[in-house]
Amino acid sequence: MTGGRWHLCAPPGAGKTLIGLELARQVGGRTLVLSPTAAIRNQWCAAVALFGAEPETFASATLDRPAQLYSVTYQLLGNPGAAEQELRAAARRKWVAEVVAQVGAEAAADRIAGVERSDPRRAKTELARHVRALRRSLCTGEDIGLDLAQLLGKRTSALIDRIAAMDIHCLVLDECHHLLDWWALVVNALVARLSEQRQLAVVGLTATLPDPDTVREELNYTGLLGPVDAELHLAAMVAEGGVAPWRDGVRVVELEPAESRFLDTWSTSFSDQLDAVLVSEPFIDWAVARVEGVDVLAWNRFWDNDPLVAAALARWWTTRDLSLPAGFDPPESAGADDAMTLDDRLLLVDAWLHAPDAEVPPQMRDDTKRILRRHGVSISTSGLRWTRSTADIVCSRSTAKGTAAGEILRQEAQVRQDRFRALVVVERDRAMSPPAAGKAVLGEDAGTAAGVLAAVCGVGQVAQRGVLCITGSGAWCDALGAERIQHAVNVSAQDGRWVTTRGCDIPAGVELVGRGAAWEPVHWLRAARAVLEDGTAQTLVATRALVGEGWNYPGMNVLVDLSEVGSSTAMTQLRGRALRIDPQQPDKIASLWDVVIAHPTAHGDWSRFRRRHARWWGPNWDGALVTGPGKVHPRANDVTPPPATEHEAINHASAAAMADHEDTSRVWSGVDADGIATSQLRVVSRRKRRQVRTRDRRWWLPGAGVIVAAGTAGAAAVDVAGPAAVLPGVAVVAGLLALSIRGRARSERETMLAFGRAVAAGLVAAGHPELRAAKIVGITDSDGVAIRIHNVVDDAATLWADALEELLGPLGTPRWMLISGDRAWRVPRQIGATKKSAEAFARSFRRHVPGARLLRAGTAEAAAHTLRAARARPDTLHRSLRWT
Repeated sequence: MTGGRWHLCAPPGAGKTLIGLELARQVGGRTLVLSPTAAIRNQWCAAVALFGAEPETFASATLDRPAQLYSVTYQLLGNPGAAEQELRAAARRKWVAEVVAQVGAEAAADRIAGVERSDPRRAKTELARHVRALRRSLCTGEDIGLDLAQLLGKRTSALIDRIAAMDIHCLVLDECHHLLDWWALVVNALVARLSEQRQLAVVGLTATLPDPDTVREELNYTGLLGPVDAELHLAAMVAEGGVAPWRDGVRVVELEPAESRFLDTWSTSFSDQLDAVLVSEPFIDWAVARVEGVDVLAWNRFWDNDPLVAAALARWWTTRDLSLPAGFDPPESAGADDAMTLDDRLLLVDAWLHAPDAEVPPQMRDDTKRILRRHGVSISTSGLRWTRSTADIVCSRSTAKGTAAGEILRQEAQVRQDRFRALVVVERDRAMSPPAAGKAVLGEDAGTAAGVLAAVCGVGQVAQRGVLCITGSGAWCDALGAERIQHAVNVSAQDGRWVTTRGCDIPAGVELVGRGAAWEPVHWLRAARAVLEDGTAQTLVATRALVGEGWNYPGMNVLVDLSEVGSSTAMTQLRGRALRIDPQQPDKIASLWDVVIAHPTAHGDWSRFRRRHARWWGPNWDGALVTGPGKVHPRANDVTPPPATEHEAINHASAAAMADHEDTSRVWSGVDADGIATSQLRVVSRRKRRQVRTRDRRWWLPGAGVIVAAGTAGAAAVDVAGPAAVLPGVAVVAGLLALSIRGRARSERETMLAFGRAVAAGLVAAGHPELRAAKIVGITDSDGVAIRIHNVVDDAATLWADALEELLGPLGTPRWMLISGDRAWRVPRQIGATKKSAEAFARSFRRHVPGARLLRAGTAEAAAHTLRAARARPDTLHRSLRWT
């Protein structure tokens, strides 16, 4: 506890509600509970009965009547969908107040209106400055010079005044990972106001820490709640009997034929549209200016400063059957005669749009951005960034996923028999439609609850057991069991509510129509639980918005995740729905399934699946408890989706592992409740490497004083997933496993230990004494070498793992690199910020890797290493946590 504040992190099912109520009881006085959903809000009201209180009189789900405990949702503070607009409105009020103080109210209004009308760019800059000031105040608590009524607006200020008059002694923030921006600002203001009256107790409860988009958001969160005071790990909770054990499975599916044909043309279409940009006159003028009219030294500086763009430009040049001027020969490793790739085209477009000397017509810039955006690429001053494309949406909403879900349910029902209770989670309601580009392929209901319900009902063994579907729009069920499901709902319904059925356009389905008093989602969720408990329906299809947080049914033992969520925070919340202890099934083993489209030209669904498991624990195939996608199936460690020839084998192996409940139980029974999570990195050697074209002659680097021959070095795309993540696709420099030190070749394990110890020592030298006592160990097995860190706190272990991952990762274009012969490693960003820290790191690194020297980017030698690294097929590095 810090200054009257508790910050607790515990998994779903660990009893956070009871802990919060007990803390509130100890504080005494009235309590206000804020939570993200109506279901969670109602749980708090009902839970007071466990303490001997009468829920109807002791607790209230509104602020409209006297009570000892008020439980309301965060939405009372403001619409989360309008959070950015709310924050900008508050920033504008702050801007107005600042100008009023200088020139008076009337003149201020005219002046600001004039700026917004005549100079919108300046107005945007001013507004952004005040937004930053507001967000900074959340991190630092500094006075922004504006009272709350002006800052938050009349509605929000009136709400805070109303709560302040209610004599609140304790504020409970349930699922507090939601407090990242506007809600954080309002809650900060509420806490400040309530603290004026007395010392306020603040309790923050969450199942998982948030995934903030920025360091600023992370500081906002910790500034409000402080560091975590106590954390209960999932593994420990299973060992102590607080959460049911589980295993994760995956079913890899192929697109429907029409969807597959659409994706097959997507990459070609994208390249063709970019080619149209690359033959436009403005681009050609810029490209020619890079080569013609400049001397050899200027050309070499271009290579040195941005070798990847220069190599792409050389390939573009030769693709157009042009010969580079004499003396402008590219290095052998650049592959100037190779065919242009999509990455080459994107590199050139990015360089052209951001070049200070490029004259890009506004219309062409807008058209190019539109092409990029349509294909899932956004552009910013820091470069191009892949976002969601139509191809990714086609994969994530493929109708093949519903069919796969039906097959998973059939297999699980066959194993579990009458104990079978399943939840299929989808992202969208039936009313959503895909983007225009994919609409003809997907149709209106692709990937929605309606489409999945139809697919599941098409599996006879599943439909016979009853299927119910609920969304924010209503409820449906299978036509075969409609009468029984209707009866079960009506028996459980309260407050003058009942349901009837009517036909609908969902094949093999009927609609449930709520009668009597209004049917809200909370009533449908209550009905769903009653139907599952009765056994009338054994499968529930629901949207993530309804069941992703707060809804609980202990008998749920199968979860099929068809949602589009990628963050570990949302995944932990969702998977917790199936992990509740069931008194009726003391030996419950939960099956948690992912359904993934693995397509060679659209990796989004596969990448999202891998990110989901970045921080998620579970048994791996060797019987250890680890995080990361490799625990689901060893093939999931690879950043590249498996080809169609591997799908059947992966699915068969995963299904067999999921059906073996005895083995799953055996693994979990050996878990030590007093264990710890140890950072671990595993290197897997790639024996097959891409052939790199070489020529007989060597490339002379003018002014460098060295001759560099074409060779190989490691580089690959990194799928960064967070501090407790598995980071596959990370490169290990070619030749690392045969690193020669002091006249002898080190083994693979010794080499990895040398790098791990070098990074720990380098971080100490660069100003991180918390790693001084670190113990680095290495273990060799059939999958490669696992290197682990011990004897340090979690933050230090994460720092070490981050640095080692970056050191061995893609070389890219770092500010500093370490080289030894033809091998190169990037100096981690957290170390290479200054020359002094980079040099300190290098000196310490050399004690473990003799001969390594520091090299700054922007030289001919650094360019040669960068080019070689960009063209090599790497080994891989997987980062995870291991329970020991």
